[in-house]
Amino acid sequence: PHTRSGKKTVTKRKMSSKINYSSAVADLCPERDVVFGRGGHAVHNPGNGFLLDAVKTHSSEYKKLGKNKEGKEEKKHIIQLITAMVQARGGRFLLRQHKDKAWQEASDKKVHEKISHMLRDQPRDKALNTAVRCCC
Repeated sequence: PHTRSGKKTVTKRKMSSKINYSSAVADLCPERDVVFGRGGHAVHNPGNGFLLDAVKTHSSEYKKLGKNKEGKEEKKHIIQLITAMVQARGGRFLLRQHKDKAWQEASDKKVHEKISHMLRDQPRDKALNTAVRCCC
């Protein structure tokens, strides 16, 4: 955007109101902590690898559940189980605050959303995909 004098105006990005930050995290422990975000810090983090393995283990069970009340409760239980697996080994779910780039613990709601997205986005079992391709 430009002003009438032709000078560019600077627009500030508004931070998402959906992200709830708790107290700042002093030290990041890559072996245990799960970091949210894109890029190498998330892809190559060992804690994220542990989470991905847990998600892969439970994704087929998650996808089999229906959208009825019982299915939703079971899906919630699977997400809580995966969250507990990370926390049992001393892991936290962290994201970076945009202003000062400090790591912050994510809210329970944000953790729930992220894990449910990961479970939904996992590809179907390779054995099922192979069987479908062979039959066509």
